[in-house]
Formats: sequence, structure tokens, C-alpha cells
Amino acid sequence: MWFAYYIIGSVLFFSCLFYSINGWKQSVKDILYLFFTFFPLLLFSSLRYPKYGTDTYVYSDMFGVFAQGNYAFYENPFAYEPGFMLLSKIISLMTSNFQMYLLALNLFYIWSCVCFIRKYSSSVWLSVFLFVGMGFFDQSMNVLRQFFALSIILWSYRYLDRRVIWKFLLLVILASLFHLSSIIFIVMIWIDRIPLNRKVFLGYLAILLISFAFSGKILQFVLTEFGVYGQYLMSSDFGIVEESKLASVLHLFVDIAVLCFCFWGWGNVAVRTRGNILMVKLLMVGTIFWALATNLGVLGRITAYFDIFAIVLLPNVLFSLGNNTNKLISVIMIVSLFVVKYFVISYLRPEWFGIYPYHFYFEYL
Repeated sequence: MWFAYYIIGSVLFFSCLFYSINGWKQSVKDILYLFFTFFPLLLFSSLRYPKYGTDTYVYSDMFGVFAQGNYAFYENPFAYEPGFMLLSKIISLMTSNFQMYLLALNLFYIWSCVCFIRKYSSSVWLSVFLFVGMGFFDQSMNVLRQFFALSIILWSYRYLDRRVIWKFLLLVILASLFHLSSIIFIVMIWIDRIPLNRKVFLGYLAILLISFAFSGKILQFVLTEFGVYGQYLMSSDFGIVEESKLASVLHLFVDIAVLCFCFWGWGNVAVRTRGNILMVKLLMVGTIFWALATNLGVLGRITAYFDIFAIVLLPNVLFSLGNNTNKLISVIMIVSLFVVKYFVISYLRPEWFGIYPYHFYFEYL
């Protein structure tokens, strides 16, 4: 578990190191912090042995086939989205090394997260901590296609925020060419128009409770009638189950806790900014998908498109509070809770992350 200790420890260590220095501009501290935290993460994600985890070994086999020149990208023997296949084929023409392939994909994801955090977060170090503590880094090492699509979704947010709909749509459609599930993000065009008031909040609670209570029946109907995720219906590992998935329930609880914290500070005018309101709506959509995912764990992957905005929303709300004592207490609580959550999962449910035990690829040469 040295890897878990490193990524949590390094994020906290560098935050203490750089942000305790007086006389440096905030922008300089942010840039140095982002480099010293994200550059090692980029290396770890690119040098990882691909045979552990859920999906990475499949992409390793696929890239090997492309690199050997046995298939043209348009033949699509792996039935993945055309954008992902085309990108993989292009990379295979430049290198046959799978680690370089991972580096190219991870570089875009890491760079997208860095730009998003730097542009929108009131506390860069806390956003980076949440990025790791909420599992977005760990997941990215397994579900490559989806998190490449997620990177594009992060770039689309600026146009959603500005309500430049045609640019937002173009980026979401582009993201869907790498993972079809990202097309769901289009719903934010209409949800963004819905005001946050008491009636809407009560309606949201009703939908959340119904989704949680009747998750299995709702999913059975949707998967059967519309044919989405139909391959999972008969799967023993990913199919619909009668008992709620512990991972989905835990993530649902975390999202609800973040929303409760936001609503706790909602009385402060500084909290109710356009960006914070939009991100609250994103997280509300994410909780509904987590409620549905309690009986179909694979559906929880869709929530990443909405959950990732919590890494910026939480610091923004926290640092909009006027009372410094409340800020300090809240930071200590947030860091403590996510550290405990991360290590409990790492030790007791390492299969949730799919990266433990971590091994470098060169250990198996």
C-alpha cells in the first residue's frame, strides 16, 4: 500500500511546503504545487503494469494489435467508439510502446484537470487533494476511454457556464466519440435553466428517494426497453442485483454530504455565485445516478461526469464563508474524512480502485 501513502502524503506535504512560504505570489505557489503533485501522478499512471485492474489490460491488447498493423482503425474489432479507435490507431503509427500510449492519454487528462482546477478553484491544493481523495486519479488508470471523454467534458464546462450552447454541444458530441455515455451531459442544457428554489429542491428529493427505492425496477425497464447497457443484464459481475452495492451507497452518501455542506453555507450571498449554483445542479444530477447505481454498479461510472465538479465546488463554498474559524474546522474535517475514506477503501476494498497492488511495468520485463 505504499502507493496509497505516497499519493495522499505527497499532496498534503507539498501543500504545507509551498503554501507556508511567505513573499511568493499565489499564482507561483499554485503553479509549483500543481507541477510537483501532478507530474509524479502522470508518471505513475503511465508506468503502471496494465494487467492489474479492470479495463487497462484490454486496451493493452487492443493497442498491441494496432501496433502490429493487423487491423485498420475502421475495422473496429474491439467495438469501441470511433474517436477512441482513431486516436489509438494514430498513436500506434508513431509508437508501439504501450507506456507511451498511456502517457499520451494520461497527459491530456491530467492537463485538462490542471487547467480546470487552476481556472475555477478558490483553493488549488484542496481541489487537488479532493481529486485524489475522491478517487478520480485512481479511476483514470482503469477506464481510459471514459476519462478521456471526461477531459473533454471539463473543457465544455466553460461554454455551459457562459451558455454558449453550440460550442458546448460540439464538445459533448466530441466526447461521445470517445465514450458514448458522455452524451448524457447534454441534459445540463435544460437543467441549467431550472432555478434552485424550494419546490425544485423538494422535487429533487422525491426523484432521489424514488431512484434509490426502486433502482432495480427502473433499471430493468430502461435497459430492456431502450437497449442501453444491455450487455450487463446477464453479467454476473456487472448485472442488476437485489441488494444495494456498498460502493454506490458510499459514493451517494459522500455526494449528499457535499451538497449538505453547500446548502449549509447557502445563506451567504458570496456562496450563491453562478458557478457554484451550476455545480450544485451538476452534483444533484450525480446523486440521482448514484441512487440508481445502487443496484447496477457499472452505472456509477456515468456519475464521474457530474461528480468531478465537487473538487472545485467544495473549496469554492468553503472559502466563501466569512468566519475563518469555521473555514479551518471545515478544512480539517474534510481532509480527515477523505483521508480515512481513501485508506479504508485501499485496505478493505482495493478492488474498487482496481490499481492495488500497484506495480511498475518494468517489474515484469
